[in-house]
Amino acid sequence: MNKTFREIKIGLLILFLVVLFGSFGYTLAEHRSFFDLIYITTTGFQEVHPLSDVGKALTILIIIMGIGSLAYIGGKAVQTLFETQYLRRKRMSKKNNELHNHFIVCC
Repeated sequence: MNKTFREIKIGLLILFLVVLFGSFGYTLAEHRSFFDLIYITTTGFQEVHPLSDVGKALTILIIIMGIGSLAYIGGKAVQTLFETQYLRRKRMSKKNNELHNHFIVCC
């Protein structure tokens, strides 16, 4: 399970790097202020200034990388949930198998 949490942290780091990559990419392509470009990278693009063709291509790349990193993080979160449930059931089953001369009463 530690491995999965580490992988989720890596996914979050990748998402952060996508934002930084986008911000610096827009800085080079669009020559705007860094704050404007953080805004463009995280929320939208047409609200600040129209984008050049290079800026539009960068937007497409950022969208693909952002969706990919979010899918990775979501997948790892679901994997962690299932592994946790599986390990808990396996542990409970092992304890049940170790019981001898006991009755289990269910209501």
